[in-house]
Amino acid sequence: MHFTNYLRYFEACEEEFYRSISFPFNGIHRKYGKKTIGWDFRVFRQRDGKLAAEGYMKCIAVNSEWKAVNLPAQLAKVVREKGR
Repeated sequence: MHFTNYLRYFEACEEEFYRSISFPFNGIHRKYGKKTIGWDFRVFRQRDGKLAAEGYMKCIAVNSEWKAVNLPAQLAKVVREKGR
């Protein structure tokens, strides 16, 4: 698999997390700030459990005008709780 395809998997993981907490996904590793969440990803090979890829994605909350805003309170609360 070409390395750029891993980004698709990382994004799918992020979307699934939002769905799992019933948070509306409008386009959480536990690093987060007032306006950002950082996600660490690791992909392991199924056949032998060895690390195949790893990556990091930083997401910034924006409004409809593409200006950075604080994370929605509901999302920040869940990330805080799950990060313990």
